[in-house]
Amino acid sequence: MRIKEYDCAFSGHIFRQSRVRNDGHRIEETQHMNFAKLAASALFLALGTASANAVSITFEEFTAAGFSAATENAVVEDFENATNQNRSFAGIPPRNLAGNQYGELDDFGYMSPLVGNFRSIGGVGTGTTCANLLDLGPAGCNQIALQYDPGINGQLNILPENGFWSLNSADTLGIRWRAQLQGGGLFNRLAFAIDDPADAGQKILDIFVDGALVLTRTNLPDAARWLAVIDFDTPVDLALIDIRTSERDGFTLDGASISAANIAPVPLPASGLLLLGGLGLMLVARRRTSA
Repeated sequence: MRIKEYDCAFSGHIFRQSRVRNDGHRIEETQHMNFAKLAASALFLALGTASANAVSITFEEFTAAGFSAATENAVVEDFENATNQNRSFAGIPPRNLAGNQYGELDDFGYMSPLVGNFRSIGGVGTGTTCANLLDLGPAGCNQIALQYDPGINGQLNILPENGFWSLNSADTLGIRWRAQLQGGGLFNRLAFAIDDPADAGQKILDIFVDGALVLTRTNLPDAARWLAVIDFDTPVDLALIDIRTSERDGFTLDGASISAANIAPVPLPASGLLLLGGLGLMLVARRRTSA
């Protein structure tokens, strides 16, 4: 009996080929099964390497034209049509101006049927934005707020230009956006506008995408409006965006948008094709050797 051993760098298995007269058929089947596992493992590694995602961000002064260009064919949430299904307030009654209810939200935050959920990153807001405009609880703002203009401290509605509504961080540590299309679906771009972040003293604005820091800004002009656009190299169906500021540094968020991805058939990476071709030649050679 002659034994040949083949080491597999992908799975660590050893493949044995035996020239046993009465049992050769069974051993040959075992070889084919292990070879299929080898091929699948190699292809998985090739595809996984090729599908690594990358994120890029642009951050610029807000203009209506710039926002329109960045959100062409996107789904946009401007918070102008809030209902009881979108939000519940942290206290009863909420603040009221001309019949419009607004103020600090409960722990569920704001549930947009279009672009996902918004809530506080954490912290307790105790600044003047919270205390004088939005607070509905006994000890500062523990959650973000739905704001109705006129706002306070330069924090106002941004979109539409004649609108009144926005989300305010309410002096907490910032706003967390769990971005997701209604009914699911892949997307490759997010955009949003923010008003008056990081504008006093040593205040800091940080933006995170799925836990990774992608942008930091400090000492921005007072009451300035900004447009952030986040692009994904590979389409995703869910993203966690943290817009984080220093405590007691309120800002408003408006025009949160998601651009659905147009998915074309993805060709097999060249590395995958080469691996499959090489493995196929190995199989042919091994069959001839065992014949």
